[in-house]
This record gives sequence, C-alpha cells and structure tokens, in this order.
Amino acid sequence: MGFPMPWYKMHASFGPGHQSSETDYWWRKDILTEEQKENLWEDFVDGSPYVMENPVGKCEQVDVLPTDIKAEKIRSFKAAIEASHFMLNVLENTETEPVPQK
Repeated sequence: MGFPMPWYKMHASFGPGHQSSETDYWWRKDILTEEQKENLWEDFVDGSPYVMENPVGKCEQVDVLPTDIKAEKIRSFKAAIEASHFMLNVLENTETEPVPQK
C-alpha cells in the first residue's frame, strides 16, 4: 500500500490495585522516539474518558493490528466520512446573511 506502519499500542492499568485497564491503538505519520512515545502515552491517559488513578503502562510500536481493532477503526472512519458528507450538503444548502459592520 505504500503507507508506513507506525501503529502504537497504548495500554494503561489504573485504579486501586491497578484492577482496571484501557488499551487503544493510535497511528502516527512518523516513527516516534522514546520521548515521543512517552508523550503519546501521557496524551492517551489524559484524554481517556476514564479517570485514571495512578496509571501505569506504556506505548509501544506494533507491526500489526488485531483484526477486531482494524474492523472497528474502518467502521469509525467510514461513519465520520458519511457524517462529514452530510454536513457538507447541509452547509451547501444553508443560506447566509452579511455580518453587520460595527
């Protein structure tokens, strides 16, 4: 396909006794340095819908995606494209008025 394969797996265990966990896969255009991987993991923890108390984990580059993750990402991006096309159509058919000058 010609695309690089820098997918990154983020994993964090958190909460009392680290009984809870969260995993996600993110793609980046470039291969990340160790420092960039640490920053990406921190973004993952900070952006999580869960309050991660005392998170531990890491970000690692992976060569392949699990089949279910790939399928979910395809569904998600197709839905985003469909929603964007719908909104473009709405905007193309929305009338406007000049902004009043002060």
